[in-house]
Amino acid sequence: MRITLTAFLILFIHLSASAQIIEGFNSPVKGSYADGQAPLPSGNWFLAESLIGNLDADHKFGSHSIRMGSALPSFGSRVQMQFDVDGAGQVSFYHGSYKTDGNAGLHSVIQLQQSTNGGFQWTDIGEPITTSNTFELATFDVDFDGNIRFRIVKLEGGSAGSRNHRVNIDDFTVTEFFESFADARLALEINDEQTDLSGDLTVDFGETVPSSVIQSRFTITNTGQSTLIGSATLSNQNEFTFDSQTDFSLDFRESHEIVVVFESQDAGNYTAGLQISSNDSANPVISVELSGEVLNTDTTIPISQARDLPFGTIATVSGWVSTANEFGGPIFIQDNTAGIAVFYNPLHSAVQRGDSVVVTGPITEFNPTGNNEGTFLRQISGNNVQFTVHPEGRKTVSPRTITLETMNEGCCESQLVRIVDVEFTVSGNFPTNTQNFTIQQNGESAAIRIDTRSNFAGAPIPVGPVTVVGVVDRFNGTYQLKPRDTNDLGVEEFENPFADVSKDETFDVATWNIEWFGNSSNGPDDTQLQFNNVKQVIETMDLDLYALQEISNVQEFYRLVDSLDEYSGFIANYGQTQKVAYLYKTSVIDSVSSGFVATASRWANGRFPFMFEFDATINGETRRIRSINFHAKAFASQSDYDQRVVDARELKIYTDSRKSTDNLIILGDFNDDVIESTWAGLTSPYQPFHDDPDYTIVTRTLSEMGFTSYRSISNIDHIVINSGLFPDYLYGSEQIENTGYIGSYLTTTSDHYPVWSRFKFVTDTSIDEPQADLPFQNSLEPNYPNPFNPSTNLFFTLADSDQVTLKVYDMTGRVVSVLLSNVQFTPGSHQVAFTADDLSSGVYLYTIQTSSGFTATQKMVLLK
Repeated sequence: MRITLTAFLILFIHLSASAQIIEGFNSPVKGSYADGQAPLPSGNWFLAESLIGNLDADHKFGSHSIRMGSALPSFGSRVQMQFDVDGAGQVSFYHGSYKTDGNAGLHSVIQLQQSTNGGFQWTDIGEPITTSNTFELATFDVDFDGNIRFRIVKLEGGSAGSRNHRVNIDDFTVTEFFESFADARLALEINDEQTDLSGDLTVDFGETVPSSVIQSRFTITNTGQSTLIGSATLSNQNEFTFDSQTDFSLDFRESHEIVVVFESQDAGNYTAGLQISSNDSANPVISVELSGEVLNTDTTIPISQARDLPFGTIATVSGWVSTANEFGGPIFIQDNTAGIAVFYNPLHSAVQRGDSVVVTGPITEFNPTGNNEGTFLRQISGNNVQFTVHPEGRKTVSPRTITLETMNEGCCESQLVRIVDVEFTVSGNFPTNTQNFTIQQNGESAAIRIDTRSNFAGAPIPVGPVTVVGVVDRFNGTYQLKPRDTNDLGVEEFENPFADVSKDETFDVATWNIEWFGNSSNGPDDTQLQFNNVKQVIETMDLDLYALQEISNVQEFYRLVDSLDEYSGFIANYGQTQKVAYLYKTSVIDSVSSGFVATASRWANGRFPFMFEFDATINGETRRIRSINFHAKAFASQSDYDQRVVDARELKIYTDSRKSTDNLIILGDFNDDVIESTWAGLTSPYQPFHDDPDYTIVTRTLSEMGFTSYRSISNIDHIVINSGLFPDYLYGSEQIENTGYIGSYLTTTSDHYPVWSRFKFVTDTSIDEPQADLPFQNSLEPNYPNPFNPSTNLFFTLADSDQVTLKVYDMTGRVVSVLLSNVQFTPGSHQVAFTADDLSSGVYLYTIQTSSGFTATQKMVLLK
């Protein structure tokens, strides 16, 4: 297999002279259409109504390209250099209609412009271009000797109301200005670098491994008015060979590329001579000395030595795996000298901690920005990394004890380390999405990255000085500690108490704001990818009822319904683009009625709560339930807050009128938290529901635990039930879905996570019917949530009717609360709420005693 290993990005070269700039727009430094600066390798650019995108529908050669939105004059979509180049011969770039728009026949008109006075005035270059489905090259002769800059403006396509005529731009190139000669004249670029033909020319192909290939490109351009005719030869055609046509005949400004490849089956140092002959009277023969080395991959080098090699250098190292596939890649290995990351998918799944491995591949770095080379995680990666695993050589990798100060100084990149007496600056529980936190030690601060592709979601954040273990990562100059799992932090993995309860036995509901679903102008750009991801989340969660918000494309919603075999659904019919909808499993839910409720208030200009009444049947037990799905007024201002207060009050007036007869579930995007408001720390608009004993905000515990349903910002998606469903609710089942199985979820799917909870319908028994034997045993279960702040629930089960005393103690044995004192309870499971407003953070014990002699104790943690 031939593998091309080069230190540069290989693109199709269609240029005819030395480039002043070649901008591939591969740095994702601007991800929105809002006007703003884009610092790119070529210089600073200004993008108006444009972004740098990397979706499947983007035409591009590298990882990203420009995506222009709407046309002038509505928005002023333009891509503009904020810097001058010293002269320009030609300007070229690729252009094409964004694929989904182009397939719909929605094309645009763009214009190249130039400015020779620092951007003060602009003039057109050539004729306007009409884009098409094809990614086409446009080339313009400029021939200007002096300071000049360029921009592309959009003349037609799109409007203020939509971005359905988008345009991709890539590989923007400006060549140097040169004065033409009357006779044929040869100019030579080697790997995109202009060559001085007056000196000795050498090309070092660098290092490779047996059977792999390195190539160099020799671009010949005719800078004369007469035709340039010539050919190229090699003195050694064993290890060095041509991979292109060697003869050329070029008119003025035309170019021809000669590709030389270096390959050998055997290790050693090799040389050759390249000779280019032509009718250029000034340089009739050009000679270039070629050299390259094939490494002996049977010889390994220490990892510390491999880390010092230039990027692109092939190295063979051996070591033991300290971090396997906990993060979905890379893995980390280390020997007695250093550590290094290895990113190669087949290797990720082939190893476990402690395995002995030998790896061969090029030294690179994980640098998604394209900027600040050398300040990111150094790794071995490539298309053909070679590895062998030696399980017989397994050993446990022991962490090296260091301090935060030495980690920040760069002592231990990619090594497994231990740091003692570290404190987190926040408390609560780890969220369901990957986040960075701050840790401190002796006045030194550092970043710790919690990757929820491991088992951190819901686990308690350590309190007080703790010892942490992790591998040292690096991103854009910042070293960060990455624990591999909860054991590295000394905390217990969170397990939902009902994780083992089959969904066939429960009624499960979710609220989910799907960001501008089906509307690429405001939500995720690739609507098909969003569609696929939403479908995957729904099928993975496998719930009975979904209350959805921000459905912004009715046709896409019903296409989603049709694609889900077990589900039906319907959408609210009101004027706003963002609508609420229901999706339900037809084997469980029998629809009764639907309609709007609480329509007196403004409700975000007509986004009224949407009621769905249905019969839900689980294991032969049926409940008539009235659900209310709403999307509250958004944004953070006093007027927005006031509107949410008014709307919540009106909603409660409606639900109060139904609570004595209905089983109610209220769920949706509340656009505010339920502990205190996200606006200025004011009282939550939904506090009246919390204060009323006939309601329970079941997701309040998620806020108390520090979880966030909206990005990593706030917990604003909630579920409320009334007392009719108290006996059926599984307290502690509430959770925020961990969507780690969706790549780049926040940018491709939604900025909200699904929030869901579960019910288990309790069978009613009449006093006129004999009751079956109750298979209960005396027990005291763990409280939930735990840790908590300030409220939690205590659970116990009785085998027979009994009197119960339930007390809470601090760690000194002092009674701090008496929750029950000789209270009579029936056989079965019971729940008691406990609020610790007046207690300080710490560990507490709670003990149950019954008149029959049963006693038990559990531990809980209060975090404030």
